[in-house]
Amino acid sequence: MLPKEEERFLKLAHRLGVLQGDRLERAAKVAERRSEGKVPLPFTLLREGILSDEEVDRILHAMVELLDQTTAKAAELLKDRQFTKAIGKYDRVIASHPSHEASYWGRAEAYLKKGALLPALADYTTLLEITEKKALAHNRRGVVLARLGKHDEARREQEAALSLDPANAEIHFDLGTCFHILGDRVRAVAEYSRTIEIAPDHLEALNNRAILHLLGRDFEKAQADWKACLAIDRRRSTIRHNLKMLLQRLRPAR
Repeated sequence: MLPKEEERFLKLAHRLGVLQGDRLERAAKVAERRSEGKVPLPFTLLREGILSDEEVDRILHAMVELLDQTTAKAAELLKDRQFTKAIGKYDRVIASHPSHEASYWGRAEAYLKKGALLPALADYTTLLEITEKKALAHNRRGVVLARLGKHDEARREQEAALSLDPANAEIHFDLGTCFHILGDRVRAVAEYSRTIEIAPDHLEALNNRAILHLLGRDFEKAQADWKACLAIDRRRSTIRHNLKMLLQRLRPAR
């Protein structure tokens, strides 16, 4: 374990009443002597007869419970949009467990929703190294880079994500958005179309494709996409307005 984790282990053992007085002093000396040894501290203390098997199990179980409780509380705070408090909880977990993947995902999302884009980007970069969900990590990096205005870098991240997960509708949509902003109408339409093939009710892809059809003066296709949008959600007033304006434009003059 890392030094901070070892310190947490000793404090928890003391709080549980397992290590007290002379035993606690001996354990602390062992921890100092071994520094960053390869054998985790609990098993070193077990080997030296300071702790029993049952005591090690009890402390480790308590550590896992405490970790789970902190992570669950952080997720609850994130859900309640208390981003700063959630970040603080995730910080505590990551400080003692530097490879705790779920905490990086949670903290990155909290940073992103708070608008702290550079810390979010840093966490998603770390996740690229530790997660098996690399397509998602590339995708989220791309989303952050786009919000930072680095649209060409964002495009490359989305293409990397798509190479790992080619049937993911959201990645196709995010890549389409990059092309859209970069002014590549043909490839943007292609990506929005692929999004809709995978997820036919993807309202934002339909709406964005309609806008691009309108810009390309393909009014019938724009009309069809906006009608499809309203079939999914008639409450979208902006889409209703756009369709109304388009229909008025297409109406033959009397």
